[in-house]
Amino acid sequence: MTTFATIIGVLLFIAIISMIFGAKNHSSQNNETPVKKLTSFQRFLAYKNMSESDIFNSKLKYIDGYPSNATNGDRKIIYFANRGDKVFAYSVNESYFAETRYLFEISKAEITDISVEDQSTIEKKITVGRLLLVGIFAFAWKKKKTNELFFLVITFNDGKFNHNVVFQSDGKDSRDKCNTARNNLIGWCKK
Repeated sequence: MTTFATIIGVLLFIAIISMIFGAKNHSSQNNETPVKKLTSFQRFLAYKNMSESDIFNSKLKYIDGYPSNATNGDRKIIYFANRGDKVFAYSVNESYFAETRYLFEISKAEITDISVEDQSTIEKKITVGRLLLVGIFAFAWKKKKTNELFFLVITFNDGKFNHNVVFQSDGKDSRDKCNTARNNLIGWCKK
């Protein structure tokens, strides 16, 4: 009986030692491959059932032009989303995507032009409006000097009226931001 008890004791000792070393190996493997946390952007994509190819950060700010008062004045960074036959615009708080707000959607079939314009082109258009607004005093109205500005203008027809939706980018790479957004939108519209 003592031989049998000794064998059982040795087997039990080996089992306990292997469990201790197995647990250490398992915990060290977990430290090497941590669970990847989703970013707020990835959670936003999952919530909207989109992939990263369906959306891009335009790095532009919405100025005005969509025929709805609810969207005017929201000048946060705009993300565009490609969903079926429409292009969506979202106002995004980039540090916390849960604060992402739907702004508007435009049917791809309604888009008639997507252009990039510089500050002087936009000012010429505004100057005519300014002249009509204040008459001869428009020439005395000083224009604000700013840094390099470029605008992305999406023109669409809702079946009755033409609308120009304007997005702005400023800084040294503002032209590139607008052209990148334009090329992405045109690529989506061609699909």
